[in-house]
Amino acid sequence: MNFVLANVRDPSPVEEQPHVPLKWWRMLRTPEGDFHILALLDCGSCRITSAIEGLNVRERSAITTSGRTYELGGPPVEQELVLLMLMTVAAHNGLGESVDVSEDMWTRMTWTSPAH
Repeated sequence: MNFVLANVRDPSPVEEQPHVPLKWWRMLRTPEGDFHILALLDCGSCRITSAIEGLNVRERSAITTSGRTYELGGPPVEQELVLLMLMTVAAHNGLGESVDVSEDMWTRMTWTSPAH
């Protein structure tokens, strides 16, 4: 299966869209050690975030170097078609050598110590 990437453009300015809730997402670590979120947005567009600057484990959110906050509304997407779309976008944008760390990051974000 092949995808044609059309209407490739920059996201809205952070001032217009400071907070983005995500349902369908994955997280990649680049060979340089940066982390990025790949997401299929509700509007049907795919997005690659700028590098993640910080994670808020309690709120399950990430803030990127652009200043935008992404709320991870659930576990990483596992549907094959969505994964294929996201990985195609990642490869098209030079992230083909990155490692998918979604499951590990989600586990870290949702793990709670039995002592608490």
